[in-house]
Formats: sequence, C-alpha cells, structure tokens
Amino acid sequence: MEIQRLVVEEPQSTFTLDLHAGLTVAFHENPAMRSRCLSLLVHALGPASAGHHLEIIDNDHRHLVVFRPLHGASQVIDVDAGAEVTDEFRTPQGLDVLSWVGMGADRAAHVLRLGARQLDRGFDTGTDDHPLARRLAALDQARLWAAADDVVRTRAELDAAHNDLPGAELADVEAFEKLAELHDETVDHLREHRPVQRIGPLLTAVCVAIGLVLTALHDRVGDNAFTADALLLLAAVSAAVTVGDRFMMWRIRRQERAVLAPHGVTRFDRLAATVGPMADPLLRQTLIEADRAHAAARADWEALTDGASLPWVLAYRRQIEALAIRKTELRRLGSHRLAAEDSMAADAARVLVDRVIELRGLGARHERLPLLLDDPFAGLAPAEVQQLLATVHRLASYHQIVLVTGDPYIQAWATQSPSAASLQFVRLGRLDVPTSSASTAASGAISGPEPFAGPGAGPEPAGGTPTDVLASGH
Repeated sequence: MEIQRLVVEEPQSTFTLDLHAGLTVAFHENPAMRSRCLSLLVHALGPASAGHHLEIIDNDHRHLVVFRPLHGASQVIDVDAGAEVTDEFRTPQGLDVLSWVGMGADRAAHVLRLGARQLDRGFDTGTDDHPLARRLAALDQARLWAAADDVVRTRAELDAAHNDLPGAELADVEAFEKLAELHDETVDHLREHRPVQRIGPLLTAVCVAIGLVLTALHDRVGDNAFTADALLLLAAVSAAVTVGDRFMMWRIRRQERAVLAPHGVTRFDRLAATVGPMADPLLRQTLIEADRAHAAARADWEALTDGASLPWVLAYRRQIEALAIRKTELRRLGSHRLAAEDSMAADAARVLVDRVIELRGLGARHERLPLLLDDPFAGLAPAEVQQLLATVHRLASYHQIVLVTGDPYIQAWATQSPSAASLQFVRLGRLDVPTSSASTAASGAISGPEPFAGPGAGPEPAGGTPTDVLASGH
C-alpha cells in the first residue's frame, strides 16, 4: 500500500502532507511537530476521528480515498472506478484501513514507526545469543544445514543400530569385533594349511616306507642306497614341515585362547553363544559403521560452526535462515561492506532492512505499509549517517519510506545531493486556513479529477524541492 496524501481537517485549520512513492524526507526543528506528523499518519490509517482523510493505492493498484468529513457520513471511494467501497473498510469503530490490512492500531504504532532508540537497541535476531546467530547466518546456508542434517541423520542411524543390539555398549561391540576378526584369521590360517596338515604326514609315511623297503632289499635289487637315503631325507624334510606347521597352528590357537581367557572361555564359539545378537556380524558392522559416520558428521559440524550447539541451532533454525535472508537483502539494498561488518552502522542497517521486510507482507492480504522513520539517526556520526541514508535510499526504491528529521545534515543531503532528484523533501510548516476551504480541499477527493485538490491543499511537491506543508497550530 502506498499513501499518497494525508489531510487532517480541523475547525480552524488543516494539515496536508503529500508523500512520494519512494522516499519522503520531512524536516522540522521541533521534535513535537515531527512526532505529530507521524502520529497523524498512523492515526489516519486506523479508526480515525472525523476530519482525517487519506489518499492511498492498495496492492491491487486501486486508487482509494478515505474521506471522513467533519459533518456527514464517512466514505471510501475507488477513484478510478468511480465506485464506493466503504463496506470493505467499515468497522464498529469507523473506517479502519489497518483493520482491513489485518493489523491492530497498537501493533501498527510499534511496527510502522522506527526511531533512534530502536536502532540503538540493535538488530533483534530472535534468539538468546545474537553473535552466534549472526555468525551462523553468515555461513553458506546450504552447507550449514546439510551438515546439521547429516548429524541428525547419522544420529538416527546410530540409535537404530543400538536398538538392534539392545543393551550392548559400543566398546563391547568393538572388542567382540576384534575377537571375531582374530577368530576369522585363525580359521583362515587353518584353511590355508589344511593341505599341509593332510598331505605332509602321508608323504612322510610313504617316503619312510619306500626308503625302508629299498634299504631292506638292496642286496636283491642292486645298490639303491642313494635312492633310499634321498627318500629318507625327503621324509625328514616333510616331517619337519609338518611339525613346523603344527607348531605354528598351536601358537595361533594358543594366541586365540589367551585372548579368550579373560572372558572365561577357550573357544570362540562358546563366547559367541553368550553374547546374543552381538554374535551377528551384520549387526555389529552396522553399529560400528553408524558410529564412524556419526563421528565424521560431528567432526564436520564442529569444524564448520566452531563448536556451536546443534540442539540450539536447530531450535533457532527459522531465525537463522531469516537472518541469512536479511543479510542477503542488506548486501543487495545496503552495501556489501555493511553486510560484512558488525559495526553500529551495519547493525542499524539490518534493523532497517528487517523492518522493511516485515512491512512488505502484513495480514492475510499481504499488504505493505510504509516505514515511518522518526529522526532515526540521532547521535550517529556523519559518516555513519551517510551510510545509513544510502541504505534508506536503496530501500525506498522498492518500499515507501517517510523520514521525519530535524537534522540539518539530512536536510542538506535531501536537497543538495545527487540523490535528491529521486526523493521528495518537505519542510513542515504552519498555516491557518478557513474551515470552509479545508472542507473543500477534503471533499475534492470525492468529486474532483485531482483528489484533495482545492484551496488550502497546497501545491503538488516536486521531487527534491523543498515544500511547506500546512499544519495546524500545534
């Protein structure tokens, strides 16, 4: 929604304020006058009293005039269609634009207006640890949440693996896995040496038997002493190999028994019978791999976030994601330098961007309402003010902003800087007008081709040109 004009009609005077579609800078030295200007805007949006008139353009591009005469019935007119749409805005308290948007008057006063005090308090991250939230929002969000999801997923897989082995501690499972690996190595050794265990003794016996026969029959069959000695030597070698293999197997079994002894058994199959589901190698391997995957995910998370608490991060995930979006908006609408800083000016810029984002989609209609800045940069150094004015100017390129100030520096910026051509400067002034002229100015919204045109309405301000607005004697 864009507010084009505000007219406040009183018995002896009138107050008229024309607003730019982007940025309007209204200047007055008196803080009471500045505060009254913004209060009138908020009040006219709500269930205002008679004499408070508005000219607005809603999100559907309807040109509407909210007319509340001092005498007579209030009306809302669609100027372009030439139709009355009063019923859309009628409430028991009167014509209420805020209620039509879906916002109460109290909340509107808090959300629409932004002053130096709110900027000084800084950007509310919505968490209980602002520095951590900002630091996480500055990270690559895809990588951040992928790492968080990996930790959550691997934790769930680890819990599922623990459920398949109820009551089993990971240390016990790993210890049993080592025993199982040792047993498997023993079985493999036995399998590899099984031919030696079978053929060695048989070959030894055959060689010995043939050698003895040839030795006994050497007188009959000739001199076979060399052959017999060779066979006996072969039998000795075969016997040595067999004995060595037997000794090696004995040592392997002895090593396995030594490892099993603390568990009160001498055979692995007896131990396996006592551990229940842990004896299943698939369940053991699943648990161990799940633990390794979870440890790796935790290590990645710790390295990425510098040890941030995952439960805390998940609890504030929505706020951190919103902060990241606002940081992107600040980089686009403010400046890359401010987006990367954590200075007072950067924090104030975040507040401005956040408030504009909040005002761009209010209520079920997702209507936007203007941002009203009440001398927001009081107390800041000129360099910081310059940075924030640049941010405000960029924000005003896609959202209506009214900046009311008494700062001569901002006045000079609004009237003399190169950006003056794209904003409207208004000098809040005071002028008494006859009631009849004020009524004519307001009623022109209903019948005249130019809404609110008439005596006392004041000239149409030009962008960047100082313009006095009519004000009642307050």
